[in-house]
Amino acid sequence: MKQVNNLVFNTVSSQLRTLITNPTLTVAGDMQITNATLTVAGDVQITNPTLTVAGGVEITNTTLTVVGDVEITNPTLTVAGDVEITNTALTVQGEVALTGTASVEITNTSLTVAGDVQITNPTLTVAGDVEITNTTLTVTGDVEITNTTLTVTGGVNIAGHEIAETNTTLNNVTGTGLVFDGTDISEITTGSYFVYNTGTNQFTISLQVSPAADDNLYAFDVDNDDIPVPVDARLIIAISKYGRYARLLYDAGAGATFSAYYVGQM
Repeated sequence: MKQVNNLVFNTVSSQLRTLITNPTLTVAGDMQITNATLTVAGDVQITNPTLTVAGGVEITNTTLTVVGDVEITNPTLTVAGDVEITNTALTVQGEVALTGTASVEITNTSLTVAGDVQITNPTLTVAGDVEITNTTLTVTGDVEITNTTLTVTGGVNIAGHEIAETNTTLNNVTGTGLVFDGTDISEITTGSYFVYNTGTNQFTISLQVSPAADDNLYAFDVDNDDIPVPVDARLIIAISKYGRYARLLYDAGAGATFSAYYVGQM
């Protein structure tokens, strides 16, 4: 007696199901999913030692939601578009490098970084608050803060500094004259003038400070006014009064020769 094969395929697409129970699934060619929506209700676990995608992966969903954990162990992950992460916590155990002209916008209420952060972007914009709890924060480049208000509730320690300096020598000058006219002292934390009488006559020196580059606004520092500089004397005049500009006024009388130095720490 001939037995009839009664295997019938359901022709309703919404009721079609595929169950793969193989220990290993190998796809040697291309896989194309053209569904308008692909829903995975369970878990997706990839346990291969290596997962290689030779082509491109494009996700065009308006929203991509990942409820569980995502661990990426590739040496390099390149994202050409935008990535928005709204998780309550984001933990990165390795390193994250952003190069080129990419931009990063972080809108989290709080961002905590426990390790090292190196940012090489031309511009970094932070719209919210930044709290750094590292014992040491080292910035080897420039930092420009254009906020209307910057509030620091803790301590800020800047280890580096810049020195502004210049010097001159005047030989056989007579009468009165100016040295280092228009020296900008507005950005220094401390500064001094040094005067060395290398001639054969005594002269006097005075410190003047001004709020603007205007000869009529220069005022004498009463603590450093008309100071005698004897022959072979070495004099230090500390700039103790704050202003925009400073200079030295000398009175050489019949003739004097001296050297002068200015040093300011930014």
